[in-house]
Amino acid sequence: MYSQEFFDRQPTYDEDPEAPFDKNGMEYIEELEADPSENAKPKNHLLFIFLDEYKRDLINKLLIICSSLVKHFDGLHKPDFIILNLYTKQMLCVGFGRKNRIFAYDPMYEPLIDFFGLTGSGRDSKYLDRFMEHDCYEAVRDFAQALATLSEAMFDWDHLPHNPEMLEIALDEGAKSDDLYYVEDDEDGYTKEDLEGYIEEYADAQRRQDEAMKVIRIFFPAHDWWELNTGDY
Repeated sequence: MYSQEFFDRQPTYDEDPEAPFDKNGMEYIEELEADPSENAKPKNHLLFIFLDEYKRDLINKLLIICSSLVKHFDGLHKPDFIILNLYTKQMLCVGFGRKNRIFAYDPMYEPLIDFFGLTGSGRDSKYLDRFMEHDCYEAVRDFAQALATLSEAMFDWDHLPHNPEMLEIALDEGAKSDDLYYVEDDEDGYTKEDLEGYIEEYADAQRRQDEAMKVIRIFFPAHDWWELNTGDY
């Protein structure tokens, strides 16, 4: 993170004016690094790691290196990401728990971490103040906000009936003799307004998922939202 390679992957301002990072962003980093009056030294100080549950051999190697993580991999909900701060030697573990709620902790740090007010627990802001000291573009905060948006969108999506395709089919087939619309394998009938409302809610959840993944893919280009959905309700 905050390397030339990272910024080379970003769009220019003309290509995407709303992108969190710009292809020329490294210029500011170099200015900070070269200025002796500046305390912030952001270059290459953050590592964002995705813990792919299917790459168990790599996770096992990580647990050997960092034994304090072992107990956190025994439960149902394991961290999805690790953010390492190489300057401050902090390890921030972040993931989705039950109902896709965000959790965050440092295995070497006892108090609960208030992850930008998104986890619903923890009061000690000093941990994040220290973690963010050199994060001049607030990448960690952007990542956290994207995870929060994705969390809410996944929860809403999973609590809507059926799926948008099935609802569209029911609308296309038209109402039955009782003026209700029926979805395959569902004995309950729906009004036209019900179906249109659910389809609109699906579209809104999809929009928020796409918005969140646009930011998450800045750090992990190859990932999709369903890889993070716990499905635990």
